[in-house]
Amino acid sequence: MSKNKMTMELIEVNPKMAQQFLNSMRKNRNPRIRKVEYLTKQMIDGEFHPTHHALGFDSHGRMFDGQHRMLALIKSGKTLPFWICKNVPDKSMPYCDKNVTRTIAQSLVIDCTIANKADARIAVVNSIWTYPYSLSHGSDLPTIEETKKILSTYEEEIEYVLSMLSSNERNGIRTAPVRACVARAMKYVDKSKIDRFCQLLKDPSEQISSEESAPTKLVLYCANDPTKWATESSRKDLYCRTQRAMKAFVEKEKLGVLKPIYEDLYPLV
Repeated sequence: MSKNKMTMELIEVNPKMAQQFLNSMRKNRNPRIRKVEYLTKQMIDGEFHPTHHALGFDSHGRMFDGQHRMLALIKSGKTLPFWICKNVPDKSMPYCDKNVTRTIAQSLVIDCTIANKADARIAVVNSIWTYPYSLSHGSDLPTIEETKKILSTYEEEIEYVLSMLSSNERNGIRTAPVRACVARAMKYVDKSKIDRFCQLLKDPSEQISSEESAPTKLVLYCANDPTKWATESSRKDLYCRTQRAMKAFVEKEKLGVLKPIYEDLYPLV
């Protein structure tokens, strides 16, 4: 590569070229495995597209920006177009990757899929995708295309849970993991049972039989400690306890202790 001014060009990069670029790198940060897996899936699914964020090369032809993308390209086995920026000055390199990454919601606003980045549907979509993610897939959050698919597939269910378990309800019950579990269950459980389950979540003081005690136990679990869903692991736990409550309610089981069910009772459709 010439040692002139910075230049940009769009080229097709194959796995062999990607490995050569990686071999040219000086010491770099350790790659984040989940990031590589996320990009690999995008490439395999045809959801990865070239942007103005180019692969960066210094004046000696050594790549310094693009490690995760090239590792993912090798894993995907694809040949894809990338912008290449050559002869980046050494003084510019410390400033790479210092910008704020857009959230999925912010990207969907730009894409005109949603109108507001605070759209409550996105939190529900993330939980529909994520919990229990270890049994479904390896990605922390859905891609933009996966988010669009969930918004479409679960449109009615998401609108239902946002309406029935609205933001003015008791703490915990209105959180995304509970809403997501109910939305998923709606693809498998009779609507009348879903209605009754949500009604008991909203009003646990109603006189009920022991066979209908599961929603009340879930409400009590949430009410005892409002910090239960403050971490990723606790939100997954809340989703899995909601699964347990739903299962017991549907099967008219007299529930003793509300323990989480970590198997995926209501798989994505």
